[in-house]
Amino acid sequence: MALLVGNSSLRYGSLPQLNTFPNDKGNGLACAPTAVANALPALNIDELLADPLSPTSWQSLYDTRNDLGSNYFYTSGNWAHAAAINGSPQYQVAEGSPSALVLKGTIDYIAKRKAESDLNTPITVNALGLTLVPAIEQNFAGFNVEAVVNGKTVQTPSFYDYQDYFTAINPGETRGILDYLILSLARGPVVFGGFYPSGGGHALLATSIEVDDNNANGILEKGEGRIFIIDPLNPSTAYSPAIGGEITGGIEGFNTVRNTGNPNILSGDIWQDEDGFLKVEYSQSSLIPIPTANSFILGTDFGDSSNGALSSSPLPITVNVALAMAINTSGLSEDFDKQLGAQANATPGLLDFGFLRQDPDTADAVLSGYIYSNESSAYTNEFLYYECLDQDGTIRSIDPLTGQNIAIRPGESGYSAAAWALAQELTGPSGPAKIDRRESADKETLTTFSIDIGQLRTAYLAPIALTSAGDRWVPFSAGNADGKQHFQSTGAL
Repeated sequence: MALLVGNSSLRYGSLPQLNTFPNDKGNGLACAPTAVANALPALNIDELLADPLSPTSWQSLYDTRNDLGSNYFYTSGNWAHAAAINGSPQYQVAEGSPSALVLKGTIDYIAKRKAESDLNTPITVNALGLTLVPAIEQNFAGFNVEAVVNGKTVQTPSFYDYQDYFTAINPGETRGILDYLILSLARGPVVFGGFYPSGGGHALLATSIEVDDNNANGILEKGEGRIFIIDPLNPSTAYSPAIGGEITGGIEGFNTVRNTGNPNILSGDIWQDEDGFLKVEYSQSSLIPIPTANSFILGTDFGDSSNGALSSSPLPITVNVALAMAINTSGLSEDFDKQLGAQANATPGLLDFGFLRQDPDTADAVLSGYIYSNESSAYTNEFLYYECLDQDGTIRSIDPLTGQNIAIRPGESGYSAAAWALAQELTGPSGPAKIDRRESADKETLTTFSIDIGQLRTAYLAPIALTSAGDRWVPFSAGNADGKQHFQSTGAL
C-alpha cells in the first residue's frame, strides 16, 4: 500500500514561462524563477509576492518571477559560457539560473520581503544536493561559478558558506533522500533544479510524493515512487489567449499569455539511480512560441523548448535532480534534522533533543509532526519510543528488591523489559510525549507524535519494537537477546 505525502491542492501558482529571459535562440530560460514564484503562494503569506492584494493573479506572479530572475537568480544564457571559460567540465552549468544561485536567491528574496513587510512569520529554506565539488569532477549545482550578466559580474555562492542550508549526497550514496522528500513535502513545496542527460537544464515544482518502499530499504528505487509536479513549461489547465490563439505585441507578446485555469498537476516516476542522481521521468509538454504565426502551440512530441534543447526524441523525458529546495513555514532551523538525528549513525533511530532543551526559544515548546518508518519483518510489531538518560542507552528503573531507582545499561539483565515499561509511561496521558502506538502490518507509515520538550527528563528518545513472536528489540545491539541490530536509519531524521 503506497504512502502519499504532501498536498497538491494547496494554493499554487500556474504562471507559464514562455519567452521570458530568452537566449540568443529566442528560447525562454525562466523555469527556475517561474517554479519558485508558483511555489510561494502555497505558503499563504501574500506579502512574499509582488502584489499582496491579488497574490495568485497573473500580474503578481509575473512581477514576482521577473524580480526573482533579474535581481536574485540572475537568469541568463551567459552561465553556460561562464562554465566553459571556468574550466569545463568541472564547471558544467546550464543556461538559465544555477541551482546554487536559486538557493541563495530564494533565501535573499524572502529575507528582503519579510523586512519590507515587517513579517515575523518563520520561513525556512533548505536544500538537498546530489552533487558536490570537490567530491566529484562536475559541478552541476553551480557553486563557485562566476559570470557576467547584463554587464554585472555575478558570483554564485560558495558551498562552504551554505552548508547550514545544504545537505550533500555524493554519487553512489542514496540513503537520506527518501527521508528528505517525505519530511519536506509534508511541510510544503519543493523546487527541483536538474539537468537532462543530453544537456541543458530545467526546474520543476513538486507538490507531493507517493511512495511504496516495498523492500523497506529506505531507498527510492525505480517503480517505488510517483512525484506530482507543476512544470513551468505548461503549468495551467487553461490560458488566454487559448493555445493556438493569436498573439499581439511581437515577440514580447508571448510574455503576456495569461494562466486562467487551475494548476496543471502532472505525475511521473521518481527514483534514486546508481549514479547518485535523483531522477524524475514524466511526459513533458511545452508551450512553444511560433513568432512567424503570432501564435503558440502545445508541443507534445518535443523536449524542453526553454533551453534550446528541442528534440524529437520519444517521450517521456528524464531530469537528473542536482538540487531539491524545500520552502516552508515550520519555524525549525535549516539543519534541524541533522541536529535531531546527530546520533543516528552510531545508534539508528536515536533522537537527540538536547539542542532544543538548551535553546530558550524552544525549551518549553511542543514539537509535533510525523515519524516515518517502514519494516520488512515476518512479524506484526508494536513500535514505540522510550527515554534514555544518555546516548549510550542507559535507562532508569526500579529495583524490585529495594524499591530504589537504579540505572540499567544495554546488556544488563532486564534492560529490554524495563525499556518497554518506560515506553508505556512516555506515551501515557500524563507523559511528555504522545506517540501513536503503531502496530505494523509490515508497511510504511507516518506515525503522529507530539513532544513537550520542557517535560522531557533527558534529551534522548530511542525506538523499541515488540514483535508478535514476543521479542523486544532496541537500537542498542547489546540490549537485544540475540546481540544483533534490528534497526537502521536511512537519513539524519
